Amino acid sequence: MVSAPSTARAAAASGLPAASMPMPPHVRALTVASGVCGVVGTALLAAFFAFADPFTTSGGPWHWAGRANDLVGSLAWFLLIPAVAWFAFVLRDVLVRVWSALTVVGLAAMAVAGPLLVREQITLDDQYAVSAVGLPLVVGWVWLASRRAEAISARPSATTRTRLMRCGAPTAARQAVSFAPSSSSSS
Repeated sequence: MVSAPSTARAAAASGLPAASMPMPPHVRALTVASGVCGVVGTALLAAFFAFADPFTTSGGPWHWAGRANDLVGSLAWFLLIPAVAWFAFVLRDVLVRVWSALTVVGLAAMAVAGPLLVREQITLDDQYAVSAVGLPLVVGWVWLASRRAEAISARPSATTRTRLMRCGAPTAARQAVSFAPSSSSSS
């Protein structure tokens, strides 16, 4: 396994800037796992809204899909944290580092909110509030990190950008769908 400090040492030894070093295998694996969790979470949310009665307390036999979505989605956010930290380390840009720190806090909050909702320790409105702050941070981070990396000719490869978008986009779509108003129960 290659850690971030050893990546910096390797870059220094090779004479290349740290930003030109490839993503360490363990960070790449966690990022891919985050994307997979995002896709699975999106499928669970689709099943929940398609087969359960989402705006009732009983929810029917498919009510479990909503809770599973909250847990799998939280795992997706948690697994994305190392990629955000790695890009902050590699890009060595003050704005990227500050935004990355805020994004890590947002990701951690969203990762905790799902299990708390499942345990009924917070309300759905509380989870919405957390996501309303966390999601823009993540989307903004993807935009900022890609622009800053491009500016120093260290733009992540198309594969890396695709993986980042795959893990962020399904989760963002899932969160957007979950913002359906709870007052729209069937009459």
